[in-house]
Amino acid sequence: MYISKLYKLYNLWYRITRKIKGIFVKKKTQIYLRDRVSEYHSIWHIIADKLNAKITTIDKDIWLISKNDRVVPLRLHQLPLDNDVVLRICGKKELVHRLLSNANIPIPKYCLFDVHNFTLAKEFLNEHPKGVVVKPTDGYSGLGVTTHIYTVKQLQSAMILASLYSKSLMIEEQIVGENYRILVFKGKVLHAVKRKGVTVKGDGKSSISVLINNSVMDPDIKFTLDKQGLTLKSIPNKDEMVLVRSLGAKYDGRKELRTIYNTEVTDLLHASIVSLSCKAAKIVCAELVGVDIITTDISKPIENTNGIINELNTTPALHHHYDYSKEELPLPALTIVKNLLGES
Repeated sequence: MYISKLYKLYNLWYRITRKIKGIFVKKKTQIYLRDRVSEYHSIWHIIADKLNAKITTIDKDIWLISKNDRVVPLRLHQLPLDNDVVLRICGKKELVHRLLSNANIPIPKYCLFDVHNFTLAKEFLNEHPKGVVVKPTDGYSGLGVTTHIYTVKQLQSAMILASLYSKSLMIEEQIVGENYRILVFKGKVLHAVKRKGVTVKGDGKSSISVLINNSVMDPDIKFTLDKQGLTLKSIPNKDEMVLVRSLGAKYDGRKELRTIYNTEVTDLLHASIVSLSCKAAKIVCAELVGVDIITTDISKPIENTNGIINELNTTPALHHHYDYSKEELPLPALTIVKNLLGES
C-alpha cells in the first residue's frame, strides 16, 4: 500500500513537471515525426516528380500520389501497407520478443513487471548489474525508454517515466554495440543504416584512455567497455578495432534518447544478417518493417558478436534512409511508392 501511494505521488509529480517543461522550455531536445511535416512534404514531392505522378495535399501532413488508375495515400512516413493486425503485433514488444525467441532468433534477456511488482525489476537488475533498459511494452519513438540503469534509484525513476505510457513495463539487459536499422520491404532488404558510435584502432602500446584523448568516463563509455571486459587502462592489440562508445556523442544521462541513424551500411551487411532480418519480417507477416539490431560488427554473423534483434518497427521512418547532403532521391521510399503504383 505504501509503495503504491508513493508511486502515485511520484507519477503525479513527473506528469506536472513534464507539462511545465513543455510550456516554458522552447528549445526542443528531441525531434519527433510530428515535427517533420516539411521534411516529408519534400520527400513525397521529389518522388512524385521523379515518377511523373500527381501529388495532392489533402491535409497538412497527408498527401495522395496518383498515376493512371492508382492512388497511394501517405501520412508523414506512413504508407498503406501493413494491416491493423500486423501493426498490433509489432506494437507489442514482449510478443515480438516471444515470437523471435521461438524461432531461435537472439533477443535481449528481459522480464515483464509493473509498479505493483517492482521487486521483479530489482531482482533482474541484481542479475544484470552492468546495465539494463526499462521501457513501456507498447511504446514507440523512444518514448518512456531509459537506458544505462545501474542503481535501484535509477530504476525507480525509469519505472515512473515508462508508466506514463503503459501499465505493462519491460526491463531488458542492455546490449553492447551500435544500433542498426535494416529496412525490409516485401521479403527483401532495401537499405540499412546505423547510429555511428566511437571506435578506436589499437597500436599495441597505447591504452584506450590515450586513444580517445583521455576522455572523461561517461555512462556510455563505462557501459561499452565494461560489457566487453575492458577499462580505460586496457591496451588493444595493434590494428584491433574497439568500440568505446555506442553513442556517437557524449551521453548526458537524458532519458528518452532516440536513435538517430547517420551512416549507411547496406553494403556491409553479412549475408546471415540479411537472411535473419527477412526471417524476422516474415514471422510477424510485415510487408514493410525496420529491423532494429544491436551488434558490434554488422559484417559478421550476429551470434559471433553476441548481438540481438532489439525491436521490429512497422511504419519505419523513411527519412533515416535518405541523406539529403549526398543523394538526389530517397531511393528506398521511391522503390516502395513505385511498387504501390504498380510500376515494379
